[in-house]
Amino acid sequence: MYAPSDSAGHYAITSHSARTLVQYADGPHVLERRVVATVDSRGSSLGDHVYYRSPAFWQVSASVNLPGAAGRTNYIGLNGFDSRCCAYGVALAVLTEMKFPDAQRRITLEYPEGYTQRRS
Repeated sequence: MYAPSDSAGHYAITSHSARTLVQYADGPHVLERRVVATVDSRGSSLGDHVYYRSPAFWQVSASVNLPGAAGRTNYIGLNGFDSRCCAYGVALAVLTEMKFPDAQRRITLEYPEGYTQRRS
């Protein structure tokens, strides 16, 4: 009955690390465009996939799931971080007026590169 955002909000205000989490979340969200090669279960190429990350989003994610890694800048050790970044990018597109960098690093895209809006 509740959205995942309800759970996240509850955690953010009730956890013992809430002050740190909110401090990270309030930091600047500087988007970095990342390209990764994807493969299927047999190792065959599925092409490249683009996602966006930011140091602030890393720090929030790490403070919840791997607190000792929040200060790292190498983005290593947080399982599923790239997938979380995909949801983060769409949330930024829908909830803010941020634009995303294209392949030439121009801040021009309304939605994350490769994202297809769902129409009902």
